[in-house]
Amino acid sequence: ALDAKGRIQQVGPTVEQALSAWLAHHLDRGKGEYTNSVRAYRAAVSLFRRFLQEAGRSPAEVCCGELDEDDIRAFIEWLRDPATAQQQKQRADSSVEFYVAAILAGLRWAAAHKDFGGEWVPPSLPADIEWEPRARMRIPTVHMTARVTLAASGWVRQALVLAYYTGLRASQVMGLRWGDVDLDTGDLKLPGALGKSKQERRGRRVPMSPHLVKELRQWA
Repeated sequence: ALDAKGRIQQVGPTVEQALSAWLAHHLDRGKGEYTNSVRAYRAAVSLFRRFLQEAGRSPAEVCCGELDEDDIRAFIEWLRDPATAQQQKQRADSSVEFYVAAILAGLRWAAAHKDFGGEWVPPSLPADIEWEPRARMRIPTVHMTARVTLAASGWVRQALVLAYYTGLRASQVMGLRWGDVDLDTGDLKLPGALGKSKQERRGRRVPMSPHLVKELRQWA
């Protein structure tokens, strides 16, 4: 049998079966917890479903073996279209790159899986696709950070001092309360609500240096 493009229709799971199983696999690896990675993968799959549906193709009916580089190229163009981004500006190329890479990874996983693999080959990224070069992130040195901290004043300096000596994220520093600080034991208790990782969401103890304890006593 031939598909709409005149190609031999290949066997294989439907897009819905393959990508849903791939998401379940990642969810199982995270012991049922929706991590940031799983949320991002879910967003990619949701976009790919929408792309197929708007093209008149049901994810529950399209077999993975029917997909080719032309479909991936069309998905990229669809993602780059400001109208599909549901916002005033065009979707960042780095986001497009991530969503496409996620879908390709999901299809490769399905092709290698014992329940979904068979006589079908997952599509690849078209060779002519070029992504915008990412801006190189410049990480400040310890010396640079110290100079900025010394030059700051008020609550900005206090926040920088806490971040400098504890390594906490900006959102965590801004969420701290005096009740989280024990100047007698030199411990800072990071509440689980401020945690980013699964381990941090259990709450954790952050030891403070004598210099930071001395600094905090001046603020109290």
